Amino acid sequence: IEFTSISSSSFQNIVVASPGAGEISMNFSEKTDLDSSAPLPTNPKIQSLYPNPFNPSLSISFAIPNDEITSVVIFNTLGNQVDVVRQKDMLSAGNYTLFWNAASHPSGMYIVQIQTSSFTDTKKALLVK
Repeated sequence: IEFTSISSSSFQNIVVASPGAGEISMNFSEKTDLDSSAPLPTNPKIQSLYPNPFNPSLSISFAIPNDEITSVVIFNTLGNQVDVVRQKDMLSAGNYTLFWNAASHPSGMYIVQIQTSSFTDTKKALLVK
């Protein structure tokens, strides 16, 4: 679902359900238009994880300098994949913000990884419940 002229931060307490009343897990994301005064990095880069420490929602801001197939994945400190925020999808060059809801995960350190065909960037995030 795509909404124009609406910020994902304006969504609060939304429940998405199937016709059979089953709850559907949703991830919201935002893409900001390219600003010529702020050049993109030469490689895909996680710009910020906010807030950090977080509970339970983490904002993941990153930049993609070229159109690329991109995934955003969360790992625990043992290296096990615990969640996929963004599947391997084609993203156009630009700045993005995704939101990870970690309500079903235990407190601890997590590794956020953005991966394209040519580059990988990782940062740590601390979930405190």
